[in-house]
Amino acid sequence: MVKQTIYDPFTKITPFEKNIISRFLVKNQEVGNLQQTKIAASLEAAVKDIPSFGGFIMTMSDDNELIAVVVVNHTGMERFGPGHIISYFATHKAHRNVGVGRKLLANTISKLKGNVSLHLPLQNPDAELFKELGFEAAQVELQLIQRKETNKNNTSKIA
Repeated sequence: MVKQTIYDPFTKITPFEKNIISRFLVKNQEVGNLQQTKIAASLEAAVKDIPSFGGFIMTMSDDNELIAVVVVNHTGMERFGPGHIISYFATHKAHRNVGVGRKLLANTISKLKGNVSLHLPLQNPDAELFKELGFEAAQVELQLIQRKETNKNNTSKIA
């Protein structure tokens, strides 16, 4: 039997559960290079284990095995941008194309009030699913990623 679970600031999640969800997301992403530390930070922010606007983690499991996960973080930007961001979403490889991910996302969207955004890698196969659920490309995101560089005097500077 498929079971849905929600973790939020009022329904705490154990470190063991966070670890299981984090490993699930890394293992079941189609594209992208996920970093476990970034996933952990998003999970902690969603349940307010660190200072944040909160959010929630919604999972679907079958016989106590995860089959889909979505992580939503509240942005605090409702007055001038989307109030929520879908930070992570994945469906177990054996449960794709059977409606599990669609159901989880539909349940997620129904729980949210206000606008929602998400970032997808350019070739993400989930893009069509999100478009079918009403998401549309609103803008192109460009990122400047500053990396620390060590010079000859062994001091750090931003490159």
